[in-house]
Amino acid sequence: MYICEYCGRHLKKKYDKCPACGSTSFKKVQNIGEVVIKEPPKDGYKVNLQNFKYERKGHRPATVLGLWTLGFGAVFSIIFCSVGFHLAKEETLFGYVFVGFGVFAFISVAGTALKFFAHSKNVIQGSNKDINKVKYLSQHGMLIKNLKYQIKPEKGMIQGDKTVYRIQVIYEIEKGKTKCFESEPKYLTALGRDDGTVDLLVDPNDYSNYFVDFEIY
Repeated sequence: MYICEYCGRHLKKKYDKCPACGSTSFKKVQNIGEVVIKEPPKDGYKVNLQNFKYERKGHRPATVLGLWTLGFGAVFSIIFCSVGFHLAKEETLFGYVFVGFGVFAFISVAGTALKFFAHSKNVIQGSNKDINKVKYLSQHGMLIKNLKYQIKPEKGMIQGDKTVYRIQVIYEIEKGKTKCFESEPKYLTALGRDDGTVDLLVDPNDYSNYFVDFEIY
């Protein structure tokens, strides 16, 4: 492990320049297992938010699909209702059938579109909430480095030819009391690192707020 002598960040490998501050001065320290860092850097930890943003971006097409569905339903219903009203003027039963079918079709399509909107909105709001929580952690969290981990495949989720996964770590939050921390779905990160460890950034006052990644500095 290396410590940047300018900003004090703990890095698992030596960089030509510190990825956070650009310094070229490092101090090598023996990696003796878990390292707990209670005081964040002045400008906060650097955290990778790509997976949250990827998930948020991936559900935006649902909003577009909802708009297209609603537009198609509106046009379809207007056509049927127009034909129906024209026939109704001539007091034909088909006119009322056409109007009824047009109204029913619009209600059905509108309901489907609203489901698309609601799902997309929930996912985007959830991703934004997660991003804000991690940003808070970057300024106030406690960092635990070099934790052993396990990989948990995310059922039914595949990116290209790769299975989406979560990282799981077990950490002793109090003497004799451990807690399992599980990352968000990882879409854009390699499955592992040479040292076989991950980092945990956690709110010491609220262990439900945390972030797991292969390297946090």
